[in-house]
Amino acid sequence: MLINTKDLFLKQYIAGKLNRYDIVIRYLAAQNYISHSQLHRLYKIDCIERGKFVNSTSDVSVTEGMQRFTKTILSFILFPEFDEDHPIDVYTNYNIKDGIHRLAVCLYMKIKNVHIKINGGDPCKNYPTLDYYRNVLNKKQLRLLINKEKEILND
Repeated sequence: MLINTKDLFLKQYIAGKLNRYDIVIRYLAAQNYISHSQLHRLYKIDCIERGKFVNSTSDVSVTEGMQRFTKTILSFILFPEFDEDHPIDVYTNYNIKDGIHRLAVCLYMKIKNVHIKINGGDPCKNYPTLDYYRNVLNKKQLRLLINKEKEILND
């Protein structure tokens, strides 16, 4: 199923608040990588802290995760369109189950539409909200995050 990229981002708002600030951090990381050939430092902080937040038992290290994201960004630079063979997995309420890195890159690169696959369920998960990041980031980093969210919305 095809959906407008910005619309999918907007569906991550619950009661007027963004429920997935991790998308904004990934957007910032993609922007920084494309401009300066390195992921933004907030991305690494986020990977480490979110691992604690979700009590991660993932076998993927922070370094491996960063390398995977770099490959995702590079694939979109080489082929600036969304691969319909790898849709973003969403629940019936359009909360993203898998694919926030791809969505962030598509938002940054202004790719108009993305493919999604609805996987049932309607969970109201505790994704990282701004309140979560207030306990993780300093004031300057929080301002950057809030301003970047506004930039995405106004683009």
